[in-house]
Amino acid sequence: MSQSSSITSHIPEFLNASNSLFSVFLDFDGHIVQIGHLLRQVFEDTDFALSKRFSFAELIDADELKSFHEMLMEVIERPTISSSYIFSHKYAVVNWEFTAVKEGEDYVGVLGVGFPISTAKNITERPINLDTINQQSDALIRINQSWEIISVNEIAKPYFKSHETLVGQKIWYAFVHEQIFKHAHEFKEAKETKMMRIFEDVFPSLGKHLKFFIIPQKTYLDLIIQDKTEINVLSKELIEKDLMVHSIIESMEEAVFFVGRDLRILQFNEKALQHARSDFNKSLKVGDKFLNFLMDGVDDRLLGEIENIFEGKEVTFELEVPNHRTSNLNWFDFKFIPFKDFHGNVIGFIYLNKNINFEKKSIQKITQRNTVLREVVYDQTFQMRTPLSSILGLLELMDKSLLDKENLKYLSYLKTLAANLDEIIRTNSKRASDLD
Repeated sequence: MSQSSSITSHIPEFLNASNSLFSVFLDFDGHIVQIGHLLRQVFEDTDFALSKRFSFAELIDADELKSFHEMLMEVIERPTISSSYIFSHKYAVVNWEFTAVKEGEDYVGVLGVGFPISTAKNITERPINLDTINQQSDALIRINQSWEIISVNEIAKPYFKSHETLVGQKIWYAFVHEQIFKHAHEFKEAKETKMMRIFEDVFPSLGKHLKFFIIPQKTYLDLIIQDKTEINVLSKELIEKDLMVHSIIESMEEAVFFVGRDLRILQFNEKALQHARSDFNKSLKVGDKFLNFLMDGVDDRLLGEIENIFEGKEVTFELEVPNHRTSNLNWFDFKFIPFKDFHGNVIGFIYLNKNINFEKKSIQKITQRNTVLREVVYDQTFQMRTPLSSILGLLELMDKSLLDKENLKYLSYLKTLAANLDEIIRTNSKRASDLD
């Protein structure tokens, strides 16, 4: 294998310009040769990296260097097979896929494409310096690997139902509002990936907009809660907005799912719960994998449009799909609507599906009925026009000199009626043609 010395771009343009996917091109020693738009946004030192033949290893955690070198060896030894690795960077945890790139007869380097599976704040912002967290205003909670509370500070106590017997309680049941269950997957991700997770939410019962930092330690998790409610003003607006959104989604005819960028379910309405039971024979809970609740064919359409959705574009389509339990075909209307955080960043999407089988079948029946009626009109028009044309011709051939005054009067009536009937047939024929 030869190493790349060409300045030719080996990163496809759609990857280079992507706002959802990281991309990088390395030589076989692991040095950065080219870098995509999103990675350049996130890492301030990428221009320096390019000028100084910076190693990609400098952008990952030190304890992952062994895995990085293993990846390079895999690509070199098996250049026709892609290698998947998860690397922790300063601002994100990324699921990477590395593939050897061939130019002519030689392999010239390694193309890496990555999807962020966990971010600190968001992938275009720098994370908060945890050393500067205000010990006087921020709630500090420590929980063990079984989600049991080890300790809390005084500021944290109002966030819990009982202030006296907190130690030993599981945080899910001790927290003042069951809405915390909605974010259970964030705690799970922090515990499993050993990476900090950050999320925000409005808690109407508290009248607060809270920001959570989950920080993994060796044997426990530190949870920091910051009150982000703007004094006396934003709180009321956020509470009303949250209650209004909840009321709206519960009243909608569609099944509604709120889905995060990691394709985990964040929230859903009652119709979504019914949809999961009736179509999949499954229960539905926060943190479930969203793809497990998509009908046949819809998952492929979603994955084909996922980058557009995460760039803020709404995707809608209709599809006839089989029921997982009965195999009956039904028409559904599907919508994927991006939703954003307080900073304007797309953090997930709203998925709506609605059974439109009755409407679709009704339209099909009307269309079929119209087709039949159109055929009847054409048929009858043709069958009536032929004899009518003959009648009109014969009336013109009649010798009027042989008719008396009385019969001439009847002849004029007959010609008028025949002309009116001819006009009716022509009008109906034109109306039938306009329906095509």
